[in-house]
Amino acid sequence: MWKCIKNHKRFFAGVTIIVALVTALTIVLPNSVQITKSPTSHKTIVTIGYSTVSATGSTDYAFTGSSDNTVVNTAISALLAQSPTGGEILITAPATGYSTINFSATVNVPANVMICGSGYGTYVVDNLSTPLFTVTGNGASFQYLRVDAGGISTSSYTYTFDHVMIGTTVYNSSSPTVYGATGRGATITIATSTSTVSEKAQADYVLTGTADQTIINSAISAANGGEVVIDSGTVRTSATITM
Repeated sequence: MWKCIKNHKRFFAGVTIIVALVTALTIVLPNSVQITKSPTSHKTIVTIGYSTVSATGSTDYAFTGSSDNTVVNTAISALLAQSPTGGEILITAPATGYSTINFSATVNVPANVMICGSGYGTYVVDNLSTPLFTVTGNGASFQYLRVDAGGISTSSYTYTFDHVMIGTTVYNSSSPTVYGATGRGATITIATSTSTVSEKAQADYVLTGTADQTIINSAISAANGGEVVIDSGTVRTSATITM
């Protein structure tokens, strides 16, 4: 669902609800995804999964569920050893289920390094007050992930947020502002309660199967004039969806 190697943004004048009639597309990487160059952007990429086997194949590193910040630090070191000028840390969706990534300390993100998740199911948490990431050089970027209220410390460096949720607020800019502050809308994806595990892991929101209009209305608000896409599956509402 998320393609971080090559960004493609679509903007719409009004909010549109699209219910997919077919299973949502999942981008599948090769089974061997050791440190490599992206064919589209020529960036060096290091992958981290919830285990060594993810929804997109094998990964270079795997989270343990405890002090996962050490795994990210190791991946960044490996990335810079291969490409001192920067590259991408790609956090893949799990093969089955999805869960949080547990930090116990802040991760420093150097210049021109991208931290890219697989949607808001990529949820990084610590203690709700300590920054999860600190930008330590110009050009760092964050895409398609969620962090707790500790947020991301950017200091005075230049940086980019693209589909980043901090607490319950979504940011999408280089300075960051909430969706729509630049007059551009967002594309928000919603998985249903009957969607596949992979769809849920990569979606921005996941319906529960009860009073689903509450989550859908939140997604419409976050889209701020953009597109809201609902994956195939069952949607159960108990009240009106407000457009």
